[in-house]
Amino acid sequence: MTYRLLSFFIIFTCFQLHAEAISPQTTSSVAVEIPTDTSHKSTTDKTTDKETDKTAFEAIPFHAKYKIELDKKSHFDPGIHEVHGTLEMTVEDKGDSWMMQQKSTLYIYYKGKKTADKYDLTIASCEAKDGQSYEFYVRSISNDTNDEYILKGDAKIPNGQPGYAQFNQGDVKTITLPKGTLFPLNHLHLLIQEAIKGNITVGQKKVMDGSSDAQEVIEVDAYITPETNDKLKININQTTSDQAAIDFAAKLKTAKAWQIKMNVFPLGSRDSSEPEYNYTQTVNNFGIPLSMRIKYPDPEFTVKIKLTDFGKATTSNMTLDSLPSSQTECTNSAS
Repeated sequence: MTYRLLSFFIIFTCFQLHAEAISPQTTSSVAVEIPTDTSHKSTTDKTTDKETDKTAFEAIPFHAKYKIELDKKSHFDPGIHEVHGTLEMTVEDKGDSWMMQQKSTLYIYYKGKKTADKYDLTIASCEAKDGQSYEFYVRSISNDTNDEYILKGDAKIPNGQPGYAQFNQGDVKTITLPKGTLFPLNHLHLLIQEAIKGNITVGQKKVMDGSSDAQEVIEVDAYITPETNDKLKININQTTSDQAAIDFAAKLKTAKAWQIKMNVFPLGSRDSSEPEYNYTQTVNNFGIPLSMRIKYPDPEFTVKIKLTDFGKATTSNMTLDSLPSSQTECTNSAS
């Protein structure tokens, strides 16, 4: 089972799993601590349109926790008794780049088997905000054994020209990236900006995510629904006197969210074939995933992933080369 791809789905980077639609009525009810060190200015500092404040795209660093559960209302393999797990996601602002790390654990219980199969996964990436460079790292361990899988590499697309992706571990190779190729977060941020504008389709985008050394660039069509009811439930500390923090928490509470469905095609087949698969996820205008559903084909089961805890990430010394068996450094832009 390719469990290592689970977390890539959450940041729109997994293009190898079939997915079902997310219910737009789901509400993420989580307690959020107001960041006292926020750099966001108070809305009293300048005059802005309130509606614009609520919908403007503003990617932020954050730390989020998710609960993974088996969707027992859907069909699943009769040999499976239970599935559950957890996921933590941290996004840090490194100046000219975004550093993301995800750690997740999934337990699959099969009927007639006393212990669950356990899958631990660490995924990290460093993506330049200008979209010109990308570094990625994947490490998975099954059933607490030393049998681990590690994949890492880097990619560059200088100034929107054709570039390359190099896999340094796993199936070592170098591939060419077509002009206009997007990396995962830049693709996600583009879709959010299109959602804010009211556009409902974003077609034929080429994306490279590094989730598999067997996977190269794919083409993606995106379909955006109107605003959903998904919201972050914010518990504001009434004793806080930091007006900027209060304003920032209020913006999070009223942030708009959209459901985005993506149809995925092998590179070059978009105009001549049906989508290879599709998936859907809900995300708000701060770039925060709120909820999702993933359908696995083999063995067949569907999981619901719900946001349970959220906070503002603080800057740390986290880099890709600080992770186990990784030699990659987090660079800020393409050279």
